[in-house]
Amino acid sequence: MSVSCGPPPHPRPPTAEPVFYPALPDTPRIQYLTLLRSSEDIDPQSEFEKYVVGERRNLTLSHAYGVAPYDGRLYVCDTKLGTVITFDLGKRKFGWIESAKRGQIQNPLSIAIAQDGMKYLVDSSQPRIVVLDAADRVVSFFGNDDLFKPVDVAVFGDRLYVADLKDHEIQILDRKTGESIGTIGELGPEPGQFSAPTGIAVDREGDLYVTDLLNARVQKFDPEGNLLLNFGQSGRFPGDFARPKGIAVDREGIIYVVDAAFENVQLFNQEGQALMFFGGYGDEPGSMWLPAKVALDYDPDDIAYFKDYVHEDREIEYLIFVSNQMGPSHIGVYGYLRQEK
Repeated sequence: MSVSCGPPPHPRPPTAEPVFYPALPDTPRIQYLTLLRSSEDIDPQSEFEKYVVGERRNLTLSHAYGVAPYDGRLYVCDTKLGTVITFDLGKRKFGWIESAKRGQIQNPLSIAIAQDGMKYLVDSSQPRIVVLDAADRVVSFFGNDDLFKPVDVAVFGDRLYVADLKDHEIQILDRKTGESIGTIGELGPEPGQFSAPTGIAVDREGDLYVTDLLNARVQKFDPEGNLLLNFGQSGRFPGDFARPKGIAVDREGIIYVVDAAFENVQLFNQEGQALMFFGGYGDEPGSMWLPAKVALDYDPDDIAYFKDYVHEDREIEYLIFVSNQMGPSHIGVYGYLRQEK
């Protein structure tokens, strides 16, 4: 019997043919790379280990929702397991935040991570924001039933932005104290108003982007709450929305919007014009199953981790992670391709 002395660098081999968006012969902008779903995807058991200690249990995601990269780790909120799963790309380890075992986290929905490593977690069953330090230890809680019903959170500087389904507004908190600084929006269909704000993101300038679910649109505000951009409508054509959820903005201002009904992610420029989309329903590589959130990752070490999946003629500028709630619940990993100047 032959045995291996160690696990391969990646358990899931690249697909036989690369999956590009848009497809060739158009100029590709995004490549589907792989998926992350279980401990075997990050820490595969070698044949030698199986031979010596026996086959170990494979731990898997059950209902992936919020997702955020930080310092070599990918944090994934699993609403069914009631914990935050961690994929440690640097150490190639699969784990979870221990606080969930002590009941301090019950139904994690979304997570935002500040530059200093402080983490802000939406716990929808409480409802409240759970604050964790850089070592993933719970240090405080913000909010209660009377204050808000949080569904998403974003952080910029000393500000914490909370998407509130209770009053259909964005609440602004001091991220160190939890004290209210102000609010943006109110219930309604007019520009600057919301009907179920479900996703929020902040760009490099501190401007805020909000997916307005029932109004089927995206709105952009400056830090003072002034409306800068309003685009989208209910429909079935490119640029329209059916169920907009998660949102992210890259360093060049490209806006990523997850649509759970279309089961794709659409890209828009700063004028609100649709550029392209990727994903779509199905079983093929790159397809999505009720996607929820999208996150971008520029960390060169994280990019290097997935280099074996990148087409030999291409380079990745940054990674794109998309959480999928249903089907084989997983994190889809895509790469934004560096374009020739």
